[in-house]
Amino acid sequence: MDKASLRKEGIRFLEELAQQPTIKKLKEATIYQKLFATEAWQKAKKIGIISSMAIEVDTQPIINEAFKTGKTVGIPKTLPQKQMLFSEIQGDSQLNLTKFGVLEPVVISEIPKEQLDLIIVPGVIFSSEKYRIGFGGGFYDRYLQNFNGTTLSILFKEQLRDDWQKEIFDLPVDYLIVSQ
Repeated sequence: MDKASLRKEGIRFLEELAQQPTIKKLKEATIYQKLFATEAWQKAKKIGIISSMAIEVDTQPIINEAFKTGKTVGIPKTLPQKQMLFSEIQGDSQLNLTKFGVLEPVVISEIPKEQLDLIIVPGVIFSSEKYRIGFGGGFYDRYLQNFNGTTLSILFKEQLRDDWQKEIFDLPVDYLIVSQ
């Protein structure tokens, strides 16, 4: 199946799951428990993570846990030419809703890529080989090209699909944290 069709199917699933908040929260609880038990999470001092949209795994509990455990948190800020950076945040008051419905930092306090220990990479569809189909902008494929830290993705098991072909520019993440 082609990526565009899979992306549409994946977004449709996420939208439907978002309409079932009790089930979604149960699945997310499994993801959080698994994530916080990983060595990658426990060792990371500086993390990059999105401020999630309603259809995605809710990242606010992850951000809260990061602050609680003394981690530095960076939220992505998109730039011209489909580039991005991670900007350190202290709280929600520093985020602004973009025209795409994504929360981004208002004030830029860049965390250099080489200082990030862990990036939690978003996506719509994932393969068992740890490749991902994102929302279509290619921002993460570009950003992660020279990233030497750990990457992982958090996802619902229904987002795992192996009926698609990766492309030459696709990069796998190091780990998948999957709900049950």
